Amino acid sequence: MQYHRHKANGFTLIELLICISIISILAGILLPGFAGARSKAQSITCKRNLKQLGFALFMYAYDYGERFPIMFWDGTAWQPAASGWWGGEIKPYVQTQLIFICPSHAGSICNYIYNGYFDRRRVKDIREPCERIILADSSRDGYWAVDAKRFVYPTNYPLGRNPADRVGHIHFDHANYLFADGHVKAIHASLVRPSLWNPNWKP
Repeated sequence: MQYHRHKANGFTLIELLICISIISILAGILLPGFAGARSKAQSITCKRNLKQLGFALFMYAYDYGERFPIMFWDGTAWQPAASGWWGGEIKPYVQTQLIFICPSHAGSICNYIYNGYFDRRRVKDIREPCERIILADSSRDGYWAVDAKRFVYPTNYPLGRNPADRVGHIHFDHANYLFADGHVKAIHASLVRPSLWNPNWKP
């Protein structure tokens, strides 16, 4: 009786190099897509956060003489658990502090800035609410607000003198904005007009 030995077939060096090359090419094609999908998901969560913050701002306004909350009150704590800044003022109207944090820009207790023009302003005084920004992605902390005297003028727009006043265009050169009628929209940095920040703007 004869026994036949079967030699195991392995990869040659050339075949191995070809496999590695193919894997590298596929990774180069697929990984950016995965990263893009992740960034898109983060932007969707960010928009959802702004939507909920908008509900909280309006609930606050209707409980306090139809006025929006204070921008920032010097001399009080900065933490969201305390009053004295816009986020602290609406804290009773939110279910979780996580809505103050954009997943694309985590690292602070608040990643959204408040338009200073809305500081204690009455809801009925807002002209064309669908064209007026209340909140936006921040480039840094959102404790402070976009200063109405620094931000909306063309000479300073859109940077502001204080880094905390600056919008963060962190979603593929877009930032998410909450408007005074409650809708949320992502806008490219080059398309945000100074008039969008001023509730008194007359076309």
